[in-house]
Amino acid sequence: MFAAYGARTAANAKPKERSEQPHVVDLAALRRQRALLRSDTNAQKKRIEEQRAIIAKEKAIADEMIAKARAASQAIRAREREVARAALQRKIDALETEMQVLGEIEAAQRYSTPFKAIERRLCKALNVRAADVYGNRGDRKIVFARQAIAYWALRLTGFSTPQIGRIMNRDHTTIVHAKQAYREKRAASGRHLRKI
Repeated sequence: MFAAYGARTAANAKPKERSEQPHVVDLAALRRQRALLRSDTNAQKKRIEEQRAIIAKEKAIADEMIAKARAASQAIRAREREVARAALQRKIDALETEMQVLGEIEAAQRYSTPFKAIERRLCKALNVRAADVYGNRGDRKIVFARQAIAYWALRLTGFSTPQIGRIMNRDHTTIVHAKQAYREKRAASGRHLRKI
C-alpha cells in the first residue's frame, strides 16, 4: 500500500521542467546600474552643493545689505545728533551774545551819568547841541566836540571804543581816530594830553 501510494504520487507529480536557464547574474549590468545610481547620487549631491552655494551667496548679500542699512541708519542718527548739537550751539551763542549785550547795557546804565555829564559839559563849553554831535554834520566845531567827547569818555568812563561807538552812533574805528585826532589838535594848541 505504501509503495503503491508512493508510486502514485510520483506518477502524479510533474517533473520540474528545466526549460528555463539557471538565473545568472549579469555583473556588467549590475555595475552599470550602480554607476548610474552613483552618477545620479553624485548629480544630486552636486545640485545640493550648488543650491547651498547659492543660498550662502544670497545670505552673504542679505547680510551685506543689512550691514549697509545699519550703517546708513547710524550715519543718519549721527547727522541728526550733529544738527541738534549745532542748533543747540547756535542757541548757546545767541544767549551768550544776549548776555554780553545785557552786560554792556547794564554797564552803560551804570556809567550813563558820567557819559551824559561829559557830553553836557563839553557841549556847553564848545557851544554845540548834543543832537548835532550825534548827527551827521561835519562842521569843524561839531567834529571837534565829537572828538572831545570820545576822548574824555574813553579816559573817564572805562567804556571800550565799540561801546562808545554804539552810544554815539559811530563805528569803533571812528572813535579810535577821534581820540588820536583830539590829542593832536590839543597838542597843536599847546596842551599835551596823555595817551589812552
